[in-house]
Amino acid sequence: MTHEEMIDKARGILRELRGRIDDEDFKENLAATEIVVNPRRRTTLGWAQRLPGFTDRADDAPWFRIELNPVIAQSDVLFLDVVLHEAAHVAIEVRGGHGGVWRHVARQFGAVPERYNSMPCEGVVFRQERRHPVRCLRCGREWTITTRAARRISTFPDLWTHKRCGGHLHIKTKEEIVKSPAVAS
Repeated sequence: MTHEEMIDKARGILRELRGRIDDEDFKENLAATEIVVNPRRRTTLGWAQRLPGFTDRADDAPWFRIELNPVIAQSDVLFLDVVLHEAAHVAIEVRGGHGGVWRHVARQFGAVPERYNSMPCEGVVFRQERRHPVRCLRCGREWTITTRAARRISTFPDLWTHKRCGGHLHIKTKEEIVKSPAVAS
């Protein structure tokens, strides 16, 4: 499923949901929601947020945003539940986290009132975060870091030092990795 198809499908779910519920505030919030697919989401399957300027936005401007992780397209059941889960957050104006009010609304919408980091996602393949070997130039200690940290160190090498000894950090090249023994993470 392409990102555009995911967005269209999620919009259809929100449209159908607005037709089923009676609360006018919930309907208004769902109507003022934009849907985006964010492939950079690694730790969540979905995310709901209130957009800046919530109180003084034009009538046709979105008030809320739901971001969807593309991995949810692998399962229709998971896709539906994630959209309903995030719609419940939007309905209560993204307040209260996963508390009692949210759980009540999620049940009304037909979602499983659970956090997704505790739900089994059978058959869903998550991208594995790539790790990069790094070495302290002063003490020689080696460990691995995330891609985000590696980019920061590469961009601003003088700002990053080893916490233990204060030495500068060196991200190992592919040639150095082949020559050295495996690094434990």
